[in-house]
Amino acid sequence: MGDSRIIADLKTIKGDCNVVRIKLRYDIGGMNYFTGSVVRRGLYLSVTPLTLGTNNTIYKGFSGFNYLVKELKRFSKKQLAETEPSDEQMKIVLKKVLGVNEIELEEEYLGLK
Repeated sequence: MGDSRIIADLKTIKGDCNVVRIKLRYDIGGMNYFTGSVVRRGLYLSVTPLTLGTNNTIYKGFSGFNYLVKELKRFSKKQLAETEPSDEQMKIVLKKVLGVNEIELEEEYLGLK
């Protein structure tokens, strides 16, 4: 995908997934008719539990969270490549995903396990 980049794939030892993926992705924004809210356009930190198989990837619905890192007027590959979410931003979203989904990481990441 040209509009996202993977920051980390963290292996898990507890929970119904085997990986927690952290990625930075661009969202065009606009009206979200599912929630009835307006989504701002920009780069989002996305943390999602997944089950990676040999030939497939299984996403558990409604288990991940997003965090707006930077608002943008339009997509830029340069902005995507150069933008680095802070450790604090990653920690906020990762902690929420781990807690809600009762996941334990194999190795410590940003002080979380």
